Amino acid sequence: DSVLSIKYVQKSDSGNYFCVTYGSALSNMLKGNSIDSFISKPKLLNVIPIAGAKAHIPDTNFLNYLNSIVPTYIAGDSLLIDSAANYTGDISCASLGISNLEGVQYFTGTKVLFCRLNNLVQLPDISGITGLQQFTCSENQITNLPDLTTLSALTNIDAGGNNLTTIPD
Repeated sequence: DSVLSIKYVQKSDSGNYFCVTYGSALSNMLKGNSIDSFISKPKLLNVIPIAGAKAHIPDTNFLNYLNSIVPTYIAGDSLLIDSAANYTGDISCASLGISNLEGVQYFTGTKVLFCRLNNLVQLPDISGITGLQQFTCSENQITNLPDLTTLSALTNIDAGGNNLTTIPD
């Protein structure tokens, strides 16, 4: 009897990452259905917490900056997500020639994000950085700001000197 094993990583509502696997018992049930419909059937699934989930950091300049402030959070060209979530220091990466801040969204404990004077055209979704108090992204080429409505602690935002076409509510 061959065993079908499908694995994927999913982030739970509590912020933990899980690897979900299942075997041949579900193979017939899956035809045309999403695996998400089976999450509510724990006896059919093997859910294993994943330690050390990583996120690729595509911008070399941002990767170098992160490596300078949190070298133990970096593995090759990737960020250790669990470590980043525990970081409570500032992210202050101004004037470094950064064109992509992908990965900054995993620093959910930071209160200051300062990324002015770079080459940014867009920003990743930072809505999970709910304790963010100061956000400065001025003097880039950003056309749209990400959703900031979940950032209830945000008291200071500076987005001047960009190419903004709309300002979020």
